[in-house]
Amino acid sequence: MNTKAVFVHLGKSPAKHLWLNLMRHKILFPEIETHLVIDESKHLKNIPKDIDVYFYKRKNEFLKNKVFNSYDPKFRQGFWRFSLERFFALAEFHESNPSRSILHIESDILLSPNFPWNIFDSINKPMWNNYNFQRDVSALLYYPNFQIHSKIIQKIQQLLSENSLHTDMTVLAEIRESIATQISLFPSLTNAIPELKNRANKASDTLIDKVSDVSIFQDGIFDGAAIGMWFTGHDPRNNYGKAFIHDSTPITSGDSLVDPSCVDYDIDLQGNLYVVSKVTQERMKLWCIHIHSKSLKLFSPEWKWELHKFVNLSRNPIPIPFFSYSAIWGMLTQSIQGRTFVRFLIGLPIIHRFRRRLSPIKRSMISKFRNSQSKE
Repeated sequence: MNTKAVFVHLGKSPAKHLWLNLMRHKILFPEIETHLVIDESKHLKNIPKDIDVYFYKRKNEFLKNKVFNSYDPKFRQGFWRFSLERFFALAEFHESNPSRSILHIESDILLSPNFPWNIFDSINKPMWNNYNFQRDVSALLYYPNFQIHSKIIQKIQQLLSENSLHTDMTVLAEIRESIATQISLFPSLTNAIPELKNRANKASDTLIDKVSDVSIFQDGIFDGAAIGMWFTGHDPRNNYGKAFIHDSTPITSGDSLVDPSCVDYDIDLQGNLYVVSKVTQERMKLWCIHIHSKSLKLFSPEWKWELHKFVNLSRNPIPIPFFSYSAIWGMLTQSIQGRTFVRFLIGLPIIHRFRRRLSPIKRSMISKFRNSQSKE
């Protein structure tokens, strides 16, 4: 097996789900050489055995570019910068193993036990996931060798220099459009289950064909974002601990290319997930699922039973609200450590609603003051 599995965690933020995911990963795939790229030694005590650690040294001079200072460094302890910088951390690691292929796995990606590792050695193009026309996702990010990887990094540097507002998602999407023939996308749709395509999304036929191409992975698809968001819920940190399972907003708004609500789901005794057509009963393997909620139970030794629970819930796909106390506690702790407690407080939903009600009054007072000044 030539392909290495590589996880990346930059910064000081805690990542309990990642440590659990690494343990699960080594149990399921003991034969896969697995690495973790970090830049903080404080995480060493949490890393499971048999995981090779690479300390990121920030060798690339481009990292001093001002584009990396244009993102709010206090938001989740550097979330936006680290999301972009992850590309450079991966490249630095890959340079030390230039002839090997690497598969980057995001910390909250749950791989199915039947994940098709054997296929990667035959792939000679970079691959990543898609969400919609404007955004791609590095839930999985594959490079066949460092020579090809370095060309993508050079392209990323060029695009970031031209547009400092790029995120990790938008820069991948622009690369996908600019060098379309040189990259591939992990399939998230399939012609065998046409209802999986979100009718409200207006993606081009070219993109739909690209994410429906299962010629390499013939009997399965990958979840870059949409299925996991609908199936297990959004990240509760996005709304101060509150989130929904079966939230249809990304579907009805046309934001998501995939419509996870129009299909059935199944799970076998080994914990492998399947997407099932409600029309034809055609079954496709779901090679991975993106757990945005960071639910620790889904990464724990009880992950099979948790997945069973979500499969059962999907059979009655009504929106189900939930609240994560651990998420809001983590937000509070990080706000104190990062000296952003006032921002955390102001953003609380109850205070935010109060501020919105005050806004018209404040605008009226400012307007009256300006009018009085002009009369004088």
